Amino acid sequence: MRTTHRATGRVTVTAHTRRAAKALAQELVDDGTLRSTSLRKAVENVPRHIFVPFYYVQDRTGVWQRHDVRDEYDAAALYRNVTLVTDIDGQGRALSFSSEPGLSTRMLDMLELEPGHRVLEIGTGTGYTTALLCELLGDTAVTSIDIAYTEAARVRLRSLGYTPTLVQGDGFHGVPAHHKYDRIISTVAVPHIPAAWIEQLRPGGLLLTDVRRNVTAGNLALLRHEGRGMLVAGRFVPGRAACMQLRRPAGEAVPPSCRVDYEVTAEVRRSHTSLNAPVCREPVPWFLACLSMPTRVTVGMRYGADYTNADTPRAVVLTGSDGSWAEVETDARPNGTRRVVQHGPTLLWEVVESAHALWRAHGRPGWEHLGVSATPTCQHVWLGSPDSDIRWDLPMRV
Repeated sequence: MRTTHRATGRVTVTAHTRRAAKALAQELVDDGTLRSTSLRKAVENVPRHIFVPFYYVQDRTGVWQRHDVRDEYDAAALYRNVTLVTDIDGQGRALSFSSEPGLSTRMLDMLELEPGHRVLEIGTGTGYTTALLCELLGDTAVTSIDIAYTEAARVRLRSLGYTPTLVQGDGFHGVPAHHKYDRIISTVAVPHIPAAWIEQLRPGGLLLTDVRRNVTAGNLALLRHEGRGMLVAGRFVPGRAACMQLRRPAGEAVPPSCRVDYEVTAEVRRSHTSLNAPVCREPVPWFLACLSMPTRVTVGMRYGADYTNADTPRAVVLTGSDGSWAEVETDARPNGTRRVVQHGPTLLWEVVESAHALWRAHGRPGWEHLGVSATPTCQHVWLGSPDSDIRWDLPMRV
């Protein structure tokens, strides 16, 4: 466990920032997202502000404004359990985050790390979680990969004396090595378990990732290599967590999940529903619905009484990659129902209704009652136990 640091970045490590780091560690202990004593020391020792020299905040008009960390008081403000946007593209979309420290510590605690473990991290990002891993296990035990940002992370890590193995590349393919990894932690979300991760995990090893069919549908799953064949299996974890989707090389990126465009035709199906329009408020049945849809689905909103731009969302819009769409009013009518209009080869809202009915019929199970079994060639989600007849294919397409 390191207790001193060499160089720093623009803002040095001061008594003020050290106190802020200790206060952050105590906050995470108090809210239950940090349990390990060794991990608490790591949070106290790793200066988060070195890894986030600037970040972005949206102003009232929705425009991203860059905030530079200029002094120790700016730096101390970063020691909060909040997510920070660290990169945006030319269209104003967030590309990279410094995740909530509480999410990082929660995930690291789940891995049950021990001295001697070799860890592969998918998604280096700013390098903050990488530094925590170095504190816990030592530099030589840590390998991390990202499609971008690795050089900036390398500079920040080296300024503090950390020298893990950093690789710039497609995290979907992992990092082949002469040894297999004891733990694989993915701080980015994937639509299914990449075959390379399964192949690079040792028997008995743990794999933690966010299995996410789209931006709004998924959660963390903790899987263990079963030691027979190439099978990993385990359950989703209680509660909710969300990671940014894994970025792929050009031509392989997951389509953005913010489309609300569709063509209104006369051939629509109209009905009414008693379900809430914001479907992701009930995350488990929404995830099951997305597993049951033969198309990739995105979620958006329509605003204003006439669906023009206004402050109040008036309808939720589901859009499928096969051209299907469904629009559901957000406000209930006097009888408690909402109007539904849908069209296309997949009647998206009917799939949502069916998933909710199944979920209710089985006692409204939480995430911990769902699990994943995966090999490099076949994967599925199950309810109750791995041998359950109630299961959904986890499509292995990006």
